[in-house]
Amino acid sequence: MARFLTARLLHSALVIVGVSFLVFALVHLGGDPAVVLMPLEATPEEVEAFRVDNGFDKPFLVQFEHFAVKAVHGDFGTSLRHQRPAMEVVLEALPATARLGGLALLMSVLFAVPLGVLAAVKRGTWIDSLTNVLGLLGQSVPTFWLGLVLMMLFGVHWRLLPVSGAGGLKHLIMPGITLAAYSGALIMRLLRSSMLEVLTKDFLRTARSKGLPERTVLYKHALRNAAIPVVTIIALRIGPMLGGALITEEVFAYPGMGRLAMNAISNRDVPVIQAFVFVIGIAIVLSNLIVDLAYVALDPRIRYS
Repeated sequence: MARFLTARLLHSALVIVGVSFLVFALVHLGGDPAVVLMPLEATPEEVEAFRVDNGFDKPFLVQFEHFAVKAVHGDFGTSLRHQRPAMEVVLEALPATARLGGLALLMSVLFAVPLGVLAAVKRGTWIDSLTNVLGLLGQSVPTFWLGLVLMMLFGVHWRLLPVSGAGGLKHLIMPGITLAAYSGALIMRLLRSSMLEVLTKDFLRTARSKGLPERTVLYKHALRNAAIPVVTIIALRIGPMLGGALITEEVFAYPGMGRLAMNAISNRDVPVIQAFVFVIGIAIVLSNLIVDLAYVALDPRIRYS
């Protein structure tokens, strides 16, 4: 196991280095970094002084080396809008997005797992057809449109939930549903497919022949074996949930990382965008590492190697 962990940590470190390089390259995509970062009204003399002060006159790889050294210490520069360290600004917004993403992930799992199992058990019935329709709708409906519909119904028409801002649990319900719709539908359809394959296995017939209750057969034996691809998808959805919160948070005016990134893009606040992308990259790498370690708990046949 120690050898496996070492290899995975080295692999994760290489991925993070790659993410850092892409994040650094963001500032060069628009042309001269000094021109991109300086205000539009800056004079040529001010732009040139900024270029020299920040090392943009040096070779590209030398600039990346300086950037990487600072990034290791969480230094992505100063936010052009907030006039504070960019990483500090992003990390302040992270808890709000983590709450929204965590609730959305919980909603999607609580919705997807029972319906996915039920659809597999009731294959070919109206229940299966209904879940298939729900799955297609969840994956097809645009996020911003679903958010606007929920706001119109629950916020404006029935006045049950607040339509914007942050606060208690009520402020999270509509954004959470909006963010969970696609992931829930994806997990449900994948779990149905995986369950259909597992339900034909001999070990389930053996479990039934021993007199085990059907609920135990389904949820302890079948679901555990069908859960590996589902756990993989759940881990892969963590990054999109944090990154995909851009649209959801903008629609509901929710003060999280997504809305911060949208404002940073509008204001050309490149340091904040760099810090945001780096945090999302780290979250995806860590979630994939945790899933690799969780495989053995789900399937004892899997061994670390």
